[in-house]
Amino acid sequence: MTRVWVGALMVTLMCLMPLAAAPAADRVGPPNVTADAPKSALASAGEPARAKVVRHVDTRDPVAFLTIDDGIHRTAAAAEVLDGIPATFFLNSGPVTAGKDYWSALGHPIQAHTIRHPTLTRLDAQGQREEVCGNAARISKFTGKPVWMLRPPYGVFNATTQHVAAGCGIDYIVMWDAIAENGRMQYGRGGGMTPGTIILLHFTPRLADDLRMALAAMRKAGLQPGDLTEYLPARSTR
Repeated sequence: MTRVWVGALMVTLMCLMPLAAAPAADRVGPPNVTADAPKSALASAGEPARAKVVRHVDTRDPVAFLTIDDGIHRTAAAAEVLDGIPATFFLNSGPVTAGKDYWSALGHPIQAHTIRHPTLTRLDAQGQREEVCGNAARISKFTGKPVWMLRPPYGVFNATTQHVAAGCGIDYIVMWDAIAENGRMQYGRGGGMTPGTIILLHFTPRLADDLRMALAAMRKAGLQPGDLTEYLPARSTR
């Protein structure tokens, strides 16, 4: 069973659990560093296609990755900090529509986070398909670009999620191994930030402060923000 943290806007409702170190088989790096069998190869081996789970990017480059969820609170202060800084947004469908001018002005990559932010494991395959694929389609229609990553709400998913996600073009289920939230950094791998760390943040009223904290932690570790879409490029054929 995958162990996860529950971070974010609903942290007051759920307990935060420590994240186990990611097994080497779950780490994915740039195309010329780590190459796994494409989904077509999995299918030819008699296995159904499923999205790859990524908790930490396998790279020696001095980079870490900012990933920001939900999209409910969109502040000018956060936009100012994000200006010129690589980050990937995992947004629900409502905020995509409500904040279209905000997202367009920022210009950062947007990836899937479901329509309504449910706990996916409480849904059957059809329910998960509606949430994941519907959200991905909404984002793609807005951006004009493919969607190939999913951040499951609360970090909760199962094998059905992986199969459903793959069925609508999702290559990666992106987890995290650090959290920047409410003025506190938390780590799940060795107690600190390392090359390839994926940092979870949320669009909260204090996102600007959390971003500054995460960026300061990167600098202290000798790292800089990297573009996750370059290290986890789309792998499926569309």
